[in-house]
Amino acid sequence: MAQFTNDIAAALKAYGVSKGYSMPDQFYDDMSWGGLTHLNQNTVNPAFTGIITNNATRLRIISRLKAEETGEEFNGVQPSGNNESCNR
Repeated sequence: MAQFTNDIAAALKAYGVSKGYSMPDQFYDDMSWGGLTHLNQNTVNPAFTGIITNNATRLRIISRLKAEETGEEFNGVQPSGNNESCNR
């Protein structure tokens, strides 16, 4: 799974840039882990913890994904867009 996160991040960035977004690379790197961090709602994927060994980095990634998913602040991370951004 992790061997593809760099390619996923690059594709997300290319799409974001094509739509006029200017986000730091770290945003796209974090977003590339979407769907890969947990086995189910309550179980963190051991492959994720094996690859991302720093707890603070894991928390940042999970918080970024949750904030973007819900459109609300999560663990101090603010979502990057707003409710209107998908309607442009």
